[in-house]
Amino acid sequence: LYELLLEHGISISAFYFCPHLSSTRCACKKPLPGLLRAASEDMGFALEESWLVSDTLDDIEAGNHAGCSSLLLDIGTESEWDLSGARVPFMTCTSHRQIVDVISAPFERRLFVEGDSLSSSGF
Repeated sequence: LYELLLEHGISISAFYFCPHLSSTRCACKKPLPGLLRAASEDMGFALEESWLVSDTLDDIEAGNHAGCSSLLLDIGTESEWDLSGARVPFMTCTSHRQIVDVISAPFERRLFVEGDSLSSSGF
């Protein structure tokens, strides 16, 4: 993914992760948006101008709660297909290449296919 993004002049600045045990309640545990907000504050970027890309709906929910545009990478790893409320992604993709195409597309083109699946959107 990193190399595909670099082809479009997009780079990854940092990686964030929750260091707590899964039994611990904390603001950084997804689907809460704590880590996304921390990254935004640390690096000074606007979450509403950012993308969250993941293969799980808990991550999509965290991104949506934080105000990001979210892309679900559907590669068969999601085990809880509850597509309700904040778990609905901006778009569902089936490959890293499609994700890069969406992120690098002009804004007007993204608006046209919002909420659609890439298999029918023309990406």
